[in-house]
Amino acid sequence: MKNLKSLRLCENHVRNFTSVEKHTNFNNRDQFNNRCFDVSGQIIPSEDELKTANKMRNVENPNNSLKQIQNKRKTAQKKLKQFKQKINAVLNKANNIQFTSSAVRLFEQLNQTVSQ
Repeated sequence: MKNLKSLRLCENHVRNFTSVEKHTNFNNRDQFNNRCFDVSGQIIPSEDELKTANKMRNVENPNNSLKQIQNKRKTAQKKLKQFKQKINAVLNKANNIQFTSSAVRLFEQLNQTVSQ
C-alpha cells in the first residue's frame, strides 16, 4: 500500500483497494485508454483483457489441450503396459514354481510306487 500514490489505476483496479487513497489514485489514471500502470510503468491488464487473451490463446492453439490429453493418455498406456508385463512375469514365475513343485511330487510318487 506504500506505492499506491505512484500507481495510476483504472476504475476496476481502484474498486479493489479499500484505503481512502483510492479516490486520489483514481484521478491519476490514464485518461485515454483507462489503463492501470504499476510502479515500474508496466501496464496492468484488466480482467477483461486477460479473459480475451486466454480465449485468443485457446482459439490459436485449440490442439494444445488435446495434445496434452493425448500425451497423458500415451504415458498412462505405457505405464499400464509395463505394469501388466511385471504382473505376467510374476505369474509366470509362480506358475513355473508350481509346475516344478508338482513335477517333483509326481516324480517322488513314481519313485515310491516303483520302489514298492
